[in-house]
Amino acid sequence: MSLPLNDAAFAVIEARWAVRHGCYVFYNPLTGDRFKDVKHAFAAAAKRAQLPKLTWHMFRHTFASRLTRDGVDLVTVKDLLGHANISTTMRYAHSNDEAKRLAVQRLSNSDRIVTIVPRTRKIAV
Repeated sequence: MSLPLNDAAFAVIEARWAVRHGCYVFYNPLTGDRFKDVKHAFAAAAKRAQLPKLTWHMFRHTFASRLTRDGVDLVTVKDLLGHANISTTMRYAHSNDEAKRLAVQRLSNSDRIVTIVPRTRKIAV
């Protein structure tokens, strides 16, 4: 399995790799072993940072929404999230007012062609 990372994410991995103790890049500093309860560690970190209640799924929603906002197609977002069905991805990829404004603004950059569809007349038989 491969996981693409942007430069910022890769820099975090490189920095952690450089200061790691043992075979794990991310490890429990109290035990030196791998994290065994990520949910507990995440909740504790959020509490120390005085953040409101957060869940992992909030990050998934943000990830999907930012990708679609930046023009990434839904199939790619689906693959990055690991979803089998695109309908699941659609629940994560939220639109926002800025995305809607930019979408409508794109029309002003179009070639200004208007398509006229002729009306068809109904003929009584």
